[in-house]
Amino acid sequence: MDILNQKVTLLSKIPLTPRVLWLRFQLSEPLLFQAGQFIKLEWDINGQHVARNYSIASPPYQGMTSFSLVATLLANGVASTQFQFAQPGWQTSLKGPYGRLLLPKAVECPSQLILVATGTGIAPFYAMLPDLEEYLKCGCHVDLFFGVRNSEELFFFYPFKVLAEQYSHFNFTVCFSRQQTTESACLHSGYVQQYLVNIDVHPNALVMLCGHPDMVDGCFTLFTKDKGLKASQIKREKYILNH
Repeated sequence: MDILNQKVTLLSKIPLTPRVLWLRFQLSEPLLFQAGQFIKLEWDINGQHVARNYSIASPPYQGMTSFSLVATLLANGVASTQFQFAQPGWQTSLKGPYGRLLLPKAVECPSQLILVATGTGIAPFYAMLPDLEEYLKCGCHVDLFFGVRNSEELFFFYPFKVLAEQYSHFNFTVCFSRQQTTESACLHSGYVQQYLVNIDVHPNALVMLCGHPDMVDGCFTLFTKDKGLKASQIKREKYILNH
C-alpha cells in the first residue's frame, strides 16, 4: 500500500481507562489500510518535533472518512500532554500505513490463531474483529490472551467476550499482572506468559504478538523453543512507550 502524508483533525476523545484515551480523527483523504497496521502522527510543539506510532483501532471499510486509535497516557509525556489537552479541531500530520501484523485471507486461515497482547497492544486485534469472526466461521480455533495491570485498566473487553460466547472455539483470556482476581472462565491473575506455557499449539498455528517488548520477546522464545513453531509462523509488533 502507498504511504500517504495527510492532515487529520481530532473529532473526539474518550477516556477508556484512567490511562488510556480513545481518539477519533477525521481524514482529509481516503486511507487504505489493512487491520493490524499502524500509522505515524507528527506535530511540532514548542519548537520540538514529535512523532509517535499508533495501531489503527478501526476496522477498515470502503469509503471510510475517519479512524480511531488508543493512546496510553504517561506522566509528563510530550504526546500524552498533547492528547490530554487537545480539543476537537486540533490538526496533526499522518503518515502511513505501515506494518505487517496482517492476517491471511479467511480462506487461507490456519487451523489455529493465537493472539497475545498487553495494554494498547490490543488495538490491532480490535480492528481485526470482523476478520476474526470470518476465521471462526471457517472453523479456525482462535486463542486471545490480553494482559493488563488490573481491572481498572481493562478495555475492549465486551466485544471479545461476546465473540467468545458465540463461538466455542474462541478462547478469550484476560490476565491481571498486578491484581488478584477470582478465577473465572476468562479472568485470571498473573502474566500472559504463565498461561501460554500449557496451551496446546497446532503445528501450523499462526501467532501474533503485540505489546510490551519483554512480553513479545518472551513469547517468541516460548513458541519457537518450547512449542516448536518456526519464526515465520510468528508475527510481532513491539509497543515502546515514548514520553
